[in-house]
Amino acid sequence: MIRRFWMLYMVASSSSLSGWSPNQALAQEAIRLEERFVEGQTFRVQSRMRSQSKLLLKKKDRDASETLTKVDESSLDYVERILERDTQGIPNRTLRWYDRIDFRRTIGSEVVETTIRDSVRRLVVVRNGHLKAPFSPDGPLLLSEIELVRVDIFTPLLLGLLPRGSVHRGDSWKADESALRELTDVEKPEGEWTCRLVEVRREGGRNAAIVSWSGCALAAMKRKATES
Repeated sequence: MIRRFWMLYMVASSSSLSGWSPNQALAQEAIRLEERFVEGQTFRVQSRMRSQSKLLLKKKDRDASETLTKVDESSLDYVERILERDTQGIPNRTLRWYDRIDFRRTIGSEVVETTIRDSVRRLVVVRNGHLKAPFSPDGPLLLSEIELVRVDIFTPLLLGLLPRGSVHRGDSWKADESALRELTDVEKPEGEWTCRLVEVRREGGRNAAIVSWSGCALAAMKRKATES
């Protein structure tokens, strides 16, 4: 299965969970990109995602096969507050309010759309490694709603997209496997992603860095899909 992610970008500030804050403002100087989390910190996360997979369907008792394309698209907008951190300083329990959560999956000609009901859009998200489990203090969640949050990207785990040392504008580096796993939802992805510091600028009175990344991940299918 192959998931391809087209060039994405992040606008960063010291108060944005989806961004990285540089230590220096001048784009021509070497800067260090880092993110630190503390209990009570609140962020707004907005994301748009599109991924594509190709499934090889082998017809039973035949040499012929066909390819089925699966496309996933999501639009998210939520505010999140850190409640607890683990021993490495990464949030493992957060309080989240969704303003928007839309997911659309297209497999061949079949389209499935999923969201979370307005009455239970206030959630507590508990993390253990790359596993996430939500619950709402306002009522029980449907299985489809739990699954929707489970497969969503937990933004603090994207720290693996940051370089280990100082970089200049235009520099590139390889993303860590942990970030690639979080982005693709593949336990042991094969392939690599390239990150690049696009620019550093001032936005809203804060230093901001724009980081882009692109690449493709390959995961071996354990079972073969067949068609009679």
